[in-house]
Amino acid sequence: MEALLVAREEDLKKWIKEVVLECLQQITLPNQSKTTSDEPLISRKEAASRFNISTNTLTSWVAEGLPHYKNKRRVMFIYSEVLEYIKNKHKTKPSF
Repeated sequence: MEALLVAREEDLKKWIKEVVLECLQQITLPNQSKTTSDEPLISRKEAASRFNISTNTLTSWVAEGLPHYKNKRRVMFIYSEVLEYIKNKHKTKPSF
């Protein structure tokens, strides 16, 4: 006769959580891939501050194609990529 091991609900939750976390750590999403630069990523707030723009403007630029990276729910930027985007954006706008 075989012995039947019955786990407690807390143990099951703990084991499932450990397995899910292991799996999630092994997944690399496209926007979370390593950046092509050695520059550190900067936050939305820091990018807005460095370029003297609002975070709303930054959000609009992301929608228009500003390169960005996602770290969980946070949107991050590389300073040089934002700078290049701004330079290109101003080249295409006619000056009156």
